[in-house]
Amino acid sequence: FQLEYDDPKARELRNRAKPIGFSVVYGGGADSIARQLGIPTSEAKNLKSKYLRKIYPKLGEYLDSMMNQSTQRGFVQSGLFGVKITIPKDRPYVGINYQLQMTEAEILKQVSVKCFRHLEYYRSHLSLPFHDELVVQIHNEEHFLIPILKTIIESPILRVPMLVDVAVSDSTW
Repeated sequence: FQLEYDDPKARELRNRAKPIGFSVVYGGGADSIARQLGIPTSEAKNLKSKYLRKIYPKLGEYLDSMMNQSTQRGFVQSGLFGVKITIPKDRPYVGINYQLQMTEAEILKQVSVKCFRHLEYYRSHLSLPFHDELVVQIHNEEHFLIPILKTIIESPILRVPMLVDVAVSDSTW
């Protein structure tokens, strides 16, 4: 939407843009965007096209390539371990979602194992993996572990950098 980050309209527009981004990346169509934003399907189709053509043209090419591969082969593979899942012939767009979700799960598993091994000798522990988040309970005397775990999580697994946001709760144990 080409606004400065602190522009008052920016937050509202970012909230409108999220359904477009998620729908595009996870294989949703204009109908899904229209429902989420409460707009006509024709407007949603135009927004999706603009998103892929003007804002992220390389993403559009990549997603088209993924869909073509899943249609031709009848399956998709995850990015790390090569797990294969068969794609229904009448729904090739789900291949995009499957491939991204499987790769995300594999990354979270790798990160969880690394963090678990590092925390073995401390009172802090992994509590819960949740979608694309890893919840870690840090003991009051072990806050020094936070930047260490952040570094572990951001260490390269794929060829792209993984940036991590850290949030700390006030609750203690």
